[in-house]
Amino acid sequence: MKKSLVEQIAKEAIDNSIKETMGDEVKIKNFVSTNLKSMLQDLINQMMISDREIFLKNNPDFGHGFYPRNLDTALGKLSLDVPRTRELNFRPFILPEKYKRSEQSYTNLLEALIVNGYSPAKLRILLQEMGLGYSKSEVENIIEELKNRYYCFVQKELPADVFVAYIDGYRTEMRDKEQRKVKTITIYTVIGIDINWNKNLYGFYIHTGVENKGNWLKTFNDLISRGLKRISLIVSDDFPGLIDAISEMFPYTDHQLCITHFKRNITKNMSKQDGKEFKNNFDSIKSLGNYEHALEKFEKLILAYKDNYKHFSSLIWTKRCHYLNFLKYPEPLRKYIYTTNVSENFNSRIETIRNRLNGFFQSEEILGINIILQLDRLKKGKWKKVHPYFKANEYELLQIHRGKFINYSTNSDVDVNSALEEMNSLADKMAG
Repeated sequence: MKKSLVEQIAKEAIDNSIKETMGDEVKIKNFVSTNLKSMLQDLINQMMISDREIFLKNNPDFGHGFYPRNLDTALGKLSLDVPRTRELNFRPFILPEKYKRSEQSYTNLLEALIVNGYSPAKLRILLQEMGLGYSKSEVENIIEELKNRYYCFVQKELPADVFVAYIDGYRTEMRDKEQRKVKTITIYTVIGIDINWNKNLYGFYIHTGVENKGNWLKTFNDLISRGLKRISLIVSDDFPGLIDAISEMFPYTDHQLCITHFKRNITKNMSKQDGKEFKNNFDSIKSLGNYEHALEKFEKLILAYKDNYKHFSSLIWTKRCHYLNFLKYPEPLRKYIYTTNVSENFNSRIETIRNRLNGFFQSEEILGINIILQLDRLKKGKWKKVHPYFKANEYELLQIHRGKFINYSTNSDVDVNSALEEMNSLADKMAG
């Protein structure tokens, strides 16, 4: 039997992309079970919403919430939220027949969409193969809706107060449309827990080239311009210049350097025996309950190794406070604020998508769409509930946060606005 175009594309996507980039069958199975299923679910839900919007433009009806429905696919059972209208005469084209609960074509659709970069022409062909009669303009509307979600996200207003922010730079590759070349980019991610103890992605910023201080300053400026004013704690790796950038933009904020990265640096810069002893001593120090006491012990530890490791000891000395700032916070949540695990877990999701796309992203829009779909998945799953340890220590944490910014004044906002006006004025004069 001759294979349909959908089947051919799906087979090519699986054979040439998944197996080549991900290796053995165990990795492929893990990828499918943890990633593609949720992405397919989010994609179909989004397409059904777009479908209802198209329907309402052409019919005198009104949106009327959603109803749940399961759909069995090759990736597993999907839990869909099907949009409905008040007159109950709307049914999304993307759904299979009314009593059919299983459809391989949807898996093929997702595979081909990811591989081909959400191309409107490719999407229209696939939907026609599935017997779905979307016009060219309707398909383009669906694609634009997905892209608009990305553009809306990057402009979204942020909360003024965030308790902890995890920041990281993830290096990957993306095709430059104008130059038609694959270039190195860095994605600067900012994930935070607000003072209601909800976790969220506040921003991801795509810049050409490797991670640098200048782009971190741009990132922080954008966060501030979108409304973020006060952060109690920022957790990051030890990237050169980041300490100064955070100090410049968030002078009242504690900055915690990732202890996991610190231990890796110890292994790289010390002998095996000395490194083991240093890390054991440091583990004892970080178990102390008092910040000042721990800092005193840490200083003595650094001094004990300064003669044999002058350069490395000097670097640690200048940053010693930043390795222990987590001790200023309640003991039950310390293990959640001294590493960049939150950022790295998110980056691993981007890495999985990158592998699926033959090693690079086809465009900024494709990267943005995939990140938004990942965020949808997290907010419906791991990030749905408030963080229990932060919530359990709410009173003390709010006291810490308010006390830290007791001298913060809205005058600082006025100063920033004044500076921006002055810079814009000067820039206009120079341009003229």
